[in-house]
Amino acid sequence: MDQESKKVTVLMAVYNGQKYLAEAIESVLNQTLTDFEFLIIDDASTDKTPEILKFFVEKDQRIVIFRNEINIGLTKSLNIGLKKARAKYIARLDADDIALPDRLKTQLDFLESSPRVTLVGSFAEIIDKNGQSLGVRKVVTESEVIKFELILRNCFFHSAVFFRKGVVLTTGGYNESFRHAQDFELFSRLSEKHSLANIARPLIKLRVHGESVVAMSGSQQIVHQNTLKIIRGGISRYTGINSEEFDVFREISLSREIPKRIKFKDLFTALRINRLILENFVDREGTKGAELSKIFGRYRARRGQIIRRFIVSLKRRILE
Repeated sequence: MDQESKKVTVLMAVYNGQKYLAEAIESVLNQTLTDFEFLIIDDASTDKTPEILKFFVEKDQRIVIFRNEINIGLTKSLNIGLKKARAKYIARLDADDIALPDRLKTQLDFLESSPRVTLVGSFAEIIDKNGQSLGVRKVVTESEVIKFELILRNCFFHSAVFFRKGVVLTTGGYNESFRHAQDFELFSRLSEKHSLANIARPLIKLRVHGESVVAMSGSQQIVHQNTLKIIRGGISRYTGINSEEFDVFREISLSREIPKRIKFKDLFTALRINRLILENFVDREGTKGAELSKIFGRYRARRGQIIRRFIVSLKRRILE
């Protein structure tokens, strides 16, 4: 069977990923679904990544390597991969994570039997730099609940997503103005017109370590700024709040530490915005039944978090 007739392309982009790359590649080659294209974009690595890739491409003809002449970053590399991929479905995997053996088959079966769903993710088992398990991280699974959650936070693991290539390309692929948080931006944009889902069990092992691309580049601040930009856009779709109101909501709901200048009136502003998001979302989306109940649960959890954060901040100021 030639590459053009395969259903799945596993898409990986790697830059100086020699430490964990072999393990990530082997996890793909050992999938229970064996018929796939494995496209790896080497973003001009300067370590032993090219040698590792050469070893594997000589070992397994399912692997296709494309090397960028210069380092262009993850977002642009993934868009190159989307255009070069020859399959109907794309399965993402980062070069430091691990796909569990039935990951591809499970997600392929899910999308084949769910024609209205564009993208599906899953829970993830969190591992440390040595591969030791730190537990399972769960995410919401239902499409409407995911759409509601994406207004304020990412509820997908990038390495766990499996999606319809044609739909993602039609919507513009990854937004290249986002060098970081490009996955959150894509998922938020897709959710405006398409159904997304998560499978309620781990299909990947997600590695948490201090040598990720973001950690090594010192780009955490850019990630934070991009994330806030995405959240602002999500909130704007369902409310008419101005920049000043968003700043109050951000400082109370999204900042690591609430500034001392925040007052009771700001608490009420944040609670009002949280309520507006709920009411306008439910009204516009026409959510009903079990998913509506879960959305109310997420709303109440956010309201409780806002109040608790304010009380902690108030106590801290009193003690000072």
